[in-house]
Amino acid sequence: MVFAETSLTDNIQDSIDDWVQQNFPLVHKDSNKELTKDIGKELKRYGYKKIPHDPLFPKDIQEKIMSALENGSEIIHYGLNLSPSSSPIPIVLTSGVSRDNLGIDYLCEIQRWDDEGDADDLETSLLFADDLLARMGLDYEMKQVVGTNRVLNLVKTWIFDNDADDTTEWWVKEPFSLFQPFNTLWPEWFVKEIESNTKV
Repeated sequence: MVFAETSLTDNIQDSIDDWVQQNFPLVHKDSNKELTKDIGKELKRYGYKKIPHDPLFPKDIQEKIMSALENGSEIIHYGLNLSPSSSPIPIVLTSGVSRDNLGIDYLCEIQRWDDEGDADDLETSLLFADDLLARMGLDYEMKQVVGTNRVLNLVKTWIFDNDADDTTEWWVKEPFSLFQPFNTLWPEWFVKEIESNTKV
């Protein structure tokens, strides 16, 4: 689990609270960028790296997400929809973690905030790959393609969902292992600090 086992939610909460005090209800494009930058800093502090993507090629981001999940990485999808006409303003982070080595199902966490900067209860569920991707800003449509034998085949084509925009981001954190030195115990304060700030 990503949000439930770290202090990431509280730290992002602070960024959102500060942003609300400074900007709401006068939301503008530059303030959106400020909040996106602040949340990005928190994700980087926890070892996440932003996945570059081309808005014209959703299949590329789909392949990167699935490859990362199959390798045991954690994925966070960050959606920010700050519109002057929207109230409350939804700020949504969705995490995905592979639950097993077979890639059959994935643990999904969804953390939402409203315009007052209050975190709602954390939602968790087990999802198959396509359902998890649907929670992460991707969708697909089935298209008929003529094969080499002139038979119509159904092909899955990936697209971005309607809510995806220039604030939609995907972040990845690769597996992390901390090995204990031979015949030595880590200090208790060190272990607690690691456990509260990352997934070991």
